[in-house]
Amino acid sequence: MLGTAHSFILDGISARPVRVEVDVHRGLPGFTVVGLPESAVRETRERVRAALVNCGFEFPLRRIVVNLAPASLRKAGPGLDLPIVAALLRASGQMGWEGARDVALVGELALDGTTRPVQGALAMAEAAREAGATAIVVPEENAPEAALAEGIEVIALDSPKRLPALAEGEWNPRRPQPHPVQLDPAPGAPDLADLYVLDDSEATRIDRAKGLKVGERVAIGPAAKPKVLVNAHGTAIAIDGKKVEVEIDAGDRDRLERATGEAVRESETFHIGFLEKLD
Repeated sequence: MLGTAHSFILDGISARPVRVEVDVHRGLPGFTVVGLPESAVRETRERVRAALVNCGFEFPLRRIVVNLAPASLRKAGPGLDLPIVAALLRASGQMGWEGARDVALVGELALDGTTRPVQGALAMAEAAREAGATAIVVPEENAPEAALAEGIEVIALDSPKRLPALAEGEWNPRRPQPHPVQLDPAPGAPDLADLYVLDDSEATRIDRAKGLKVGERVAIGPAAKPKVLVNAHGTAIAIDGKKVEVEIDAGDRDRLERATGEAVRESETFHIGFLEKLD
């Protein structure tokens, strides 16, 4: 028999859809995972076997083939454990789930069957919503993060033991509370209104003198009142520790004065910090 489940893997900061297909048929007992799996995914057979048995399910002593589609996408991480279990239970006739096509599952499994958190739960929940899923099943520890995604039901699962009841509609848990998000700036955080961005000519000149990458966006300020540094991606970086000193010339003075609101002497030394990201 064939069982399927829908899941997602993290690819950088984006979530990519994965269709899990499990085929259980006669033959010498074996468990094969195909579809470009990396080591953590290939090891899922040991986690799945132990988790099923310890949760009271039967592990089929048959030929089991798990296909992770699309085969051209490399699959990494243990987050496919839970959807593989769900598809295997369906393929072995231990669970029916008519609405499985509208539900995504993500999660790692411990040997005793308890779920463990994965990275990127929010990205996966948003990707599942965009793909048309009505719900996503995640480990309990990931539920507050996934609940930040609106427009999709989030189901916190502590063990595969609850999957049959969920599939039959006998278990309908409440939506978890989303993780609190701090919208106000943290005390002592830099004021981004003070940013001053170097243009290409300045970056080129400083690059030759001090090794700064050409075109890198930075903010600078007088030594007595240093400003904030910003990298090419707009990430705020604290001015801390080692500094690079740059002598400004007359051509920079007017623009620096407009940006900083302070009088600038032609030979004044400015600092550029480029070390630590702010939390």
